Amino acid sequence: MLAASLIAKLLQKHRWIAYVGLAIILYVALEMIYRGFLEVFPNVT
Repeated sequence: MLAASLIAKLLQKHRWIAYVGLAIILYVALEMIYRGFLEVFPNVT
């Protein structure tokens, strides 16, 4: 709980950190979708 409140205060003070985290999550999600597609596609056709 203490760490969560510290992180929340940090994110309120420095909003750019949240955008960096969002960009990382988006990149990882898109890479997982792409790699999953490449793994499954040969078996579909």
